[in-house]
Amino acid sequence: MQNAGPIITNRRIAACVALATFLARAGHAQSSIDPSSQTGSAARATTPGPVSPAYTPLTNHDRLHRYLRSLVGPDAFVSAAFTAGINQWTNTPGEWGQGAEGFGRRFGSSFGFHVVRRSIAAGAGALLDEDNRYIPSNATGFLPRLGYALTSTVIARSHDGSRHISISAIGSYTGAAFISRTWQPSSNAGPQDAVSAMGISLGLAAGTNVIREFLPHVAHMWWFRKD
Repeated sequence: MQNAGPIITNRRIAACVALATFLARAGHAQSSIDPSSQTGSAARATTPGPVSPAYTPLTNHDRLHRYLRSLVGPDAFVSAAFTAGINQWTNTPGEWGQGAEGFGRRFGSSFGFHVVRRSIAAGAGALLDEDNRYIPSNATGFLPRLGYALTSTVIARSHDGSRHISISAIGSYTGAAFISRTWQPSSNAGPQDAVSAMGISLGLAAGTNVIREFLPHVAHMWWFRKD
């Protein structure tokens, strides 16, 4: 029983790495498909992928406005509270204890993670001309829409609307996961803890995209605004 902790931690890390790898590979596959390039029987035999709606690129003013709003918007506080609640339930990290004080520390840590991630994503996105907003697909059918929603977690659009692997999104999750270790106690400050935090954040983001895709009436509420 003494080895249960390391075993659970290793399983969490493996699951997080698998999730990140799946999203990246699936996103690359979707972004590489060009239905217009298929002809003849090959085109008829292939199930068409999700169709993207008309795209309007972000201006520099739009980017700044969305970044500032994302830092202090209601959804930021709801997300931080949700993550803090999970960590409170699992008592992670144990040094912060329980009760209001423990929850407050976890909430502050989660909100700090959010600020760091948003800042990295906004800065890198502007430099690389990547638009990480979630734009619902025009696809029909459950699986195409589900695939679009999940892979959009690590997919961005260029200025012309084309989709590709998002360096700024992946970099923001990675950077925030490791930078946030600097204010964590020693029991939760290792590289494996950063990988776990990154995987959990990617999973929550993917789940949010699924809600945005399938529940538009919820997605338009203030806590699920488009990124």
